[in-house]
Amino acid sequence: MREQFFTVIIYSDLNNDPGSVMDGPRCLHHRPVKLRWINGIPVIGTVDNLTFECSQCGECCSHLGLVHTIIKDRGDFHFLVNNEYTGEKTEVRVDPDKISLFLDMTIFSERPEACPFFRFDTASLKGYCTVHLTRPEICRDYGCWRMLILGPGGKRAGRIMDYRHLASEDPALTRIFEKHINHLKEPDDAAWDDYVIRVLARKGYTVRR
Repeated sequence: MREQFFTVIIYSDLNNDPGSVMDGPRCLHHRPVKLRWINGIPVIGTVDNLTFECSQCGECCSHLGLVHTIIKDRGDFHFLVNNEYTGEKTEVRVDPDKISLFLDMTIFSERPEACPFFRFDTASLKGYCTVHLTRPEICRDYGCWRMLILGPGGKRAGRIMDYRHLASEDPALTRIFEKHINHLKEPDDAAWDDYVIRVLARKGYTVRR
């Protein structure tokens, strides 16, 4: 059996073009996958041992209205959702404990591209998926970042995504990454992370894992 590892990235730009390659808040899906060849047939699976804890910031969901659209309201908070890029259809239902949150539509005045099921609770300052129990597959597979990079003033400068990819709109950070980090061929993830933290700390950045 032969194995290959590669990264799948799905992007969207201002023109709603899924083929546009760009970083930043419109990176809709970034996922390392493993391709196994079994009897000549390619079988795709996710890479094991990559952990991710959601901070409920809501950034990923704030643009998923470009991906997920409601095509049928079946009543009783039950909906049929279409993925505008893949055509995949998913039956979802609002979680019973999130119905009151779902009925609050104020999110769309601030985040007009938000997923139709995303809501933000201003009291707790956390975002919520109101169909979390039945959410689409792309949402289940999503992992936002492995390292959060803060600039000297404490403002977010970028993120290291699942498989050593930098998402940043900070030109200085991008140059540092390209010059000092991107070339590193360190197979051990923990050692790679430690090296990145040391490099960025010397340049005045703070890294959170």
